[in-house]
Amino acid sequence: DRDGLSNLEEYQKGTDPRNADSDSDGMPDGWEVANGLNPRSNDSSADSDSDGLANVDEYKKGTNPKNSDTDGDGMPDGWEVSNSLNPRTNDGSADSDRDGLTNLNEYGRSTNPRTADTDADGMPDGWEVAHSFNPRSNDSAADPDSDGVSNVREYQKGTDPRRADTDADGMPDGWEMAYNLNPLFANDAPQDPDGDGVSNLDEYIAGTNPRIIPGEFMVGDSGVVAIDWLYDGGMFEGEIGIFTTSGMKAFISDPETFIAEAVRRALSNTTEGYVVLSDPEEGARLSGALGERKEWNSGPYNGVKEFSMRCGDTFAIILVPNTTLETLLRVPLTTNPNIRPLFSIALSNLDYGMHVGQMADINGYGNAFAFEDQDFEKSDMDYNDLILQITGAVAEVPSLDSVIASYETDGNRQARRKRDDRPMLFDAPLPVFNSNDWRTSEALGMQIIEHLESSATGPETLWMSVNVDASADLIIYDPQRRAIGKEGGYIPGAGFNIAVDGHQTVFLPVLEDGDYRIMLRGKDGEGNGALTVTGFHGDAEISEMTLNFDIDAHQVLKTTVSASVFVEEMKIVFETPKIPEAPDGSPLFYDFDGNGKIDSSDIAKVSSRWNSSEGDQDYDAFYDLDNDGYIGILDIMPVVNGQ
Repeated sequence: DRDGLSNLEEYQKGTDPRNADSDSDGMPDGWEVANGLNPRSNDSSADSDSDGLANVDEYKKGTNPKNSDTDGDGMPDGWEVSNSLNPRTNDGSADSDRDGLTNLNEYGRSTNPRTADTDADGMPDGWEVAHSFNPRSNDSAADPDSDGVSNVREYQKGTDPRRADTDADGMPDGWEMAYNLNPLFANDAPQDPDGDGVSNLDEYIAGTNPRIIPGEFMVGDSGVVAIDWLYDGGMFEGEIGIFTTSGMKAFISDPETFIAEAVRRALSNTTEGYVVLSDPEEGARLSGALGERKEWNSGPYNGVKEFSMRCGDTFAIILVPNTTLETLLRVPLTTNPNIRPLFSIALSNLDYGMHVGQMADINGYGNAFAFEDQDFEKSDMDYNDLILQITGAVAEVPSLDSVIASYETDGNRQARRKRDDRPMLFDAPLPVFNSNDWRTSEALGMQIIEHLESSATGPETLWMSVNVDASADLIIYDPQRRAIGKEGGYIPGAGFNIAVDGHQTVFLPVLEDGDYRIMLRGKDGEGNGALTVTGFHGDAEISEMTLNFDIDAHQVLKTTVSASVFVEEMKIVFETPKIPEAPDGSPLFYDFDGNGKIDSSDIAKVSSRWNSSEGDQDYDAFYDLDNDGYIGILDIMPVVNGQ
């Protein structure tokens, strides 16, 4: 039967000489006899050497059923077979999956010799073992050295996950990675990539950004920088621009070229720079005073402005105190303090300009900044001359708290009084600085902080936007009768935007229960338009409604949308805008705020523009009811008589 046993051996073993496998267990009689098994008993499923292979599998693999490690490489035959290794070849020192562990080590650690990352945590088994991690447990997110870098990130960057400062340069690996420094290169500690005269190591110790000069901004991932002029605190009427700083450091030693190039970029209206605001032509969002005796804000509020820039670019701010950038371009080196520019970066101000501390981060969140609009030594240090909210970029700017604290510890520091109190170059002894914190002492200051700290929209936030496509101004009143629109106003967290094509949009990211009153004010001629209200759940649009309407110059239209209905039913519902009505149904043509009556607040909207003419900052054609280019008694009286 050719089973490896002679007929005589078959007779002696009691097996069938005509059947190669007398016990029908899948193993020839001769092989069983040769390996000490019983050819007359079905022992195919037995594991005589306890190596994880059944006898019949040992026969098929050509291994020894009485020796758990046939090739003597330290790995049981069954483990080798289950992991696709050769149990008849000594491959203990091989690294079949190239993970840095030999097959024998993989066996000893119970890892998979055919899979480089047994626990699928992104880190090879050998690297984990070398750094005392468990290659069978997903510990990719752990940070045992507390350097701010996860284990898997340490593997990817080649740093030591058990050592917070791999290159021993005094800067933690996580900090270096966050600012695009090399955590494996010790010689970058004394370097100064932002050229501000402070080494990387000193920037780490001071808690500053080594890639950004103090007062310099870096554009975020979206490439869009949004700027909202929140408050105007003085009588100066200047301009603010932004300009990219790429290549500008070459001009530091040449002030005239530096200033001219900064202005050129700001005036270019390209990704190189923009004019952000022009005080002679527009006003800030919020009116009132922050401890001053007079309110200086005037002019139309132009809403949140968006500027397209290149992701990762850096830019700085240029402020011309009391004239235009065009004027400065003609005389870059002027000593006239009305024209002489101030920069957000101290490098560019030489001996007279803005230094660290003249611009301050209002709330420490890096999204709102207060500017002093006079030279550092002449400013009153009240940090409310100009307040801007800037999003879409990050900056290294001292907080207002830290500036006040450092000031209060310097008993010799004095400050110039407000420029509206006395002439700018008055040379009498300086008064002692009054460190009144308008953020907590003034109602308007508290409103500014509330607005800045209003919750941003998250994945679960329900919020609305209102858009008007018409020759009309849009004003929204919330359930508490707070307003936002072209005349500015205050609804916490709300934003107002005027697109290039004139469309006006109000964003309401924080909703109050109740009705939002939508007011439309016709700007010129007869025309039609469309009002669209959109409801969002996080970034997803879930409901939208659009209605068309007709509107004439000087005409007021009103409609309402219920935030409560939107929140409860997830749908937007409102009626076609129409002229406001009194309780008896009679039309109220001059009910500018849509509160159901013509009252002193409506009269004030016209009378506050008394004696303004076309071209004046306070002139608004909507309130020029007789269209003569002048707002006077003939425009006020129809409103008064309409009460």
